Amino acid sequence: MTVSDYFAAQRMCRTYDRDHLGVCHGLMHEVQICDTSGVVHVDDIRAVCDLLPGSERAVIRAIASSIGADHLIQAGIADPDRLVVMGWSNGGTLVNKLVTMTNRFKAGSAGAGIANWTSLYGQTDNTSFRRTWFGGTPWQKNAPIDLYWTNSPLKDVANVKTPTLFFVGERDPRVPMPQSIEMYRALKSHNVPTHLYIAPREPHGWAELRHQLFKLNTEIEWFETYATRRPFTPEKAPGEDKKDVKSTSEGHQ
Repeated sequence: MTVSDYFAAQRMCRTYDRDHLGVCHGLMHEVQICDTSGVVHVDDIRAVCDLLPGSERAVIRAIASSIGADHLIQAGIADPDRLVVMGWSNGGTLVNKLVTMTNRFKAGSAGAGIANWTSLYGQTDNTSFRRTWFGGTPWQKNAPIDLYWTNSPLKDVANVKTPTLFFVGERDPRVPMPQSIEMYRALKSHNVPTHLYIAPREPHGWAELRHQLFKLNTEIEWFETYATRRPFTPEKAPGEDKKDVKSTSEGHQ
């Protein structure tokens, strides 16, 4: 698969989503269940889940996404032996949760995702939704810590077997870099194939073209490696000779 094939698949997935699975919310915040012949969007079900209490939200989203994958397999759209999962922001958080709940995906990629709702509360620039979802702050008297922890992907990270990439912007104020570091170090400590990439200067949504294309190339190569074992030749991005995405692969226990 090439980067141009990837974008063609993205256009196809948006069409399928509008016609069959609901409203498409934009690529930066979607979760996508895909096989490596093309990407197929699975409804991120936010409209329904946002009505649920915080204690049920992450688990229900993850289960529904897995059910969505079953639907696509039954429809003959996705290959159960080549499934991969990817997402950004809300979608990255769901990827983090999904890989703790199932080993059905051959590979995963999570961008700007949450690992630990408790630590996030002291890092993010926006806590208002969290107080509503979880019924309070993590440092108030009788804090609902059990809800914060139950919904955190880190809680069940020892279950992860899926090779997973992590991407985050160095200056992300919404889901700061430490969240991706927590997931990366957890998987590394369990000897799960993983890699963390940190893009200099980037906020929550990456804006620099060479960073975006670097991410696409890296994801496709990862998916080809673990889902199809086909060779992949990256497409050169503008400014490739000045590539500055930081790569982290050393072990952390």
